[in-house]
Amino acid sequence: MQLPRKLGLGAAWLFMWISSSHAQDIDTSFDVQGSCTPEQRGLLNQFVIETLELVDTARQGIENVKNDDIMQLNLRTYLGAKQTPANRDTNTVDKLLREVRSFLTGAIPAFGDNGRGKPRLYCSSKWWQQKQPGDAAQDAEGQPIPDRTIRDENGKQLGTIKGKQQYAYWTDEYNAYTFGDDTEGEFYCDNEDNLALTDDSPAIRPVALIMCPSSFKIQPGTNLPRTTILGDKRPQAGQEVNKFQPRTLTFFHEVIHVLRGVKATTRFGKIPLEYSKSVSDSYPDIITFANKDPAGSRKNPDNYAFFTLSYWYWQKRKYSHDDDSGDLAGDAQPGIKYHFADGTAIEKVIKG
Repeated sequence: MQLPRKLGLGAAWLFMWISSSHAQDIDTSFDVQGSCTPEQRGLLNQFVIETLELVDTARQGIENVKNDDIMQLNLRTYLGAKQTPANRDTNTVDKLLREVRSFLTGAIPAFGDNGRGKPRLYCSSKWWQQKQPGDAAQDAEGQPIPDRTIRDENGKQLGTIKGKQQYAYWTDEYNAYTFGDDTEGEFYCDNEDNLALTDDSPAIRPVALIMCPSSFKIQPGTNLPRTTILGDKRPQAGQEVNKFQPRTLTFFHEVIHVLRGVKATTRFGKIPLEYSKSVSDSYPDIITFANKDPAGSRKNPDNYAFFTLSYWYWQKRKYSHDDDSGDLAGDAQPGIKYHFADGTAIEKVIKG
């Protein structure tokens, strides 16, 4: 459960791969619930397409990493990945990206082999209610539990609703309790700083992903997502990478939690950094993390999100002095390109 405190491929194959990704939609990988409006479903489809675009572009660079200085820089900066003859670090990165692609395109069943079922996706948290220390506890049939000790079907103690260390949450959709930190509101999404949450605790099967209304909004002056569409904003030299994050990065972040498990992708590492905040809060901590605990950074969703975003800009956007669209990327003519291999926009003039 993510609980923010306040929140070898040839060119021809690759083209076919990227093009086919655009035929995917959110229903391929998630069981979308009725709390999502038609507009939100349309945005979720956009998130799938853009996530696949980020993943595919990064994997193209990884395939040619020995000859791609920019990819090498990004791997070191965001994921602490060193180039060695065995390429163990790079293979670890590629494996996760491959899992994301396979999941979003339906190439692998969503947990079909372990009984977890297709993950559910909600656009509201009204079914996931924080209980207060004095609230009565109930079992799945609605009967009171006098000692307020919640147990699973095998009798194992899951927690209590005393609220001393973790708070209890009653989930109407699953008729069960789950436990986590204080969300600072009765319902998780009531706090607009909370963008999304993945709950894969034992009582939540199938796994649940909540995309809060805030995750669909654009608020340039805050820590919420900054751009409407991937790549619709031109960088200026020295600007921080988090200023160019599209809404898609929140979704990408959560997909990694869904695939690898929240516990394995949230609290870990050799340094006391907490990465359960939104993607936008993590810069520049993720670069510090990659430097001090490289292996830990290769488990962290935010490191992957910014890694792919930085390299995507380098490969997919090229500008002129009087054209901010970035649509010159496929042309042989001169232009200006950017990447964020040190966390800020680095400008490079490309000669024709």
